Amino acid sequence: MKQIFAISLAAIAGFGLAWAVVSKHQSANWADVLRQKERNWITEKDALAAQLSAVQAQLASSGKNVSTRTELVEVTKKQTPQEIIALLKTLRISSKDSKNIRQAIQQLENLIELGEGALPEIQAFLATQTDIEYDPSIFGSWKISKDGRVPTDFVFPPSLRFGLFDATRKIGGLKAEKLLADMLQVTGRGAELAYLTRVLQNVSPFTYRELAISSAKELLNNPISTGTESALDKYERNYLFGVLAFYKDGSLAQQAQGQLVQADGKIDQGALQYLKETLGQQSIPAIAQLYGDARIADGQQKEPLARLALNFAGADAQADALYKIAIKDPSLTPDSRRELIEDLNQDGFDNLKNFSERDVQLIKNRLTLINNYRQDTDPKIITDAFNEAKKDLENMLAKASQRPPP
Repeated sequence: MKQIFAISLAAIAGFGLAWAVVSKHQSANWADVLRQKERNWITEKDALAAQLSAVQAQLASSGKNVSTRTELVEVTKKQTPQEIIALLKTLRISSKDSKNIRQAIQQLENLIELGEGALPEIQAFLATQTDIEYDPSIFGSWKISKDGRVPTDFVFPPSLRFGLFDATRKIGGLKAEKLLADMLQVTGRGAELAYLTRVLQNVSPFTYRELAISSAKELLNNPISTGTESALDKYERNYLFGVLAFYKDGSLAQQAQGQLVQADGKIDQGALQYLKETLGQQSIPAIAQLYGDARIADGQQKEPLARLALNFAGADAQADALYKIAIKDPSLTPDSRRELIEDLNQDGFDNLKNFSERDVQLIKNRLTLINNYRQDTDPKIITDAFNEAKKDLENMLAKASQRPPP
C-alpha cells in the first residue's frame, strides 16, 4: 500500500512539472511531449488503481478491516532489567570516552523508568558485593571527602553500585527503601555506608539510626579489606566515624582518642573529626596533651590538631593556650602558621552570613587574642597574617553592628 502511494506521488509530481515547463516556454514541441506524458500518466494511474481495488477486494473477502490510509508504526522493544545491568557491567567509563558516559547515564535512566520491576535484578547484582569503579575525574558533584561526608546526589556515580543505589532511591517506595536498608546492613565499605545512611535518613528520619551506628562500629572494629587500592576507600575510617558523628553518637570517643596517633606517626583524621563533632571543646584537653606527643615527629601532623584548637579559640581558655603554642611553633611551616592566623575570621563561627550573639562575642575575643599574641619580633609572614586577620574581624564586627535586632 505504501509503495502504491509513493509511485502515485512521483507521477503527479512529474505531471505538475511538465505543466510548469509548458506555461513558461509556450512551445508546440513541448506541448506534444506534455500530451504524451499525460497519456502515460493516465495509463499508469489506471493500472495502479486497478491493483489497489484488487487488494482491497481480497482483504474485504477475508473479513479484515480495509483502510486506504497507510501508517508507519515503529515499535521499540523495551530492555529488561537483566539486559540493562548486563550492558552496564560491560561499560568501562573514563573521562576520554564520552560515548560510554552517555550510554551509562541513559541505561540507568532506563532502569529507573522500569520502576519496582527493576528492583529484584538490582538487588541480585548488589548481593554479589562486586563493583565496577569509574574514573574519579568524572564524578561530578561527588567529592572524595576527608571529613566523612558524602553527597546523596551526583551528576555521575563513582561506581556501578552507587549508580544502582541512586536508581533505587529514585524509583522510591517501600520495596526500594527495604533494599537500601538491607544494603546498609551488609555493605563492607565505609563510603557506601555513609551514603546509604544519609539517603535513608532523608527517606525515613531516624528509622535506621541504630542500624547505621552498629554497622559503622562493626566495620571500625573489624574492617573488611577490598584487596584493591580504590579512591572510594581512601578515607574509609573517615566515612565510618562520619556516620557516628552524623547521629552525634559519642560512644566511641574514648576509643577514638586512643587511635588518634597511628603506627606511622600520622594523625587519624577520621577520629579527630569525630571527636570535634561529638565532644566539641571537651576534646581540647586530650588534643592539647597529644600535641606534645613524641610520636608525632612530623610537624605537618600537628597542623590538624592546631586547627581543632582554632575552632574554639576565643571561646575556651585551653583552646586559646594550645592555639598560641601552635602559631608560635617552629615545627609548623610558616604557611601553616599564617593560615592558622588568617582563618581566625572563618573557623568556629555559627553563621558567617548572619552573625549570632555568640559570633559577635567570638569576634571581640579573637581581636583580643591578636593583640595579646602578636609581637614585634614576629617574622613578616606572621605579622602580615595578624594584620589581615585583624582587618577582617574588624569588618565583621562593623557588619554585625549594622544588623537589625532579632
